[in-house]
Amino acid sequence: MTLKQWYDTYTLKLVQTLAVASGINPHYLGHVVAGRRNMRAETAAKVERGSQAMQRIHGTPVLDRAELCEVCRQCPHARR
Repeated sequence: MTLKQWYDTYTLKLVQTLAVASGINPHYLGHVVAGRRNMRAETAAKVERGSQAMQRIHGTPVLDRAELCEVCRQCPHARR
């Protein structure tokens, strides 16, 4: 699932919870979804870990860092 699909599927409260669980600003996620910003590898890793925590608590899908970041998409370590 892409960040845009996740963003469009779940409530604003869950999007904000994902941002808090990831240690990032919720507005930043909105900028990434809108295409105004590109996500760095470190941030993609934080969002992936935050979404893993969200899956355990809320049952939401995990966001894969390779889907979130162009650099991660090219890395053999992120493509498991």
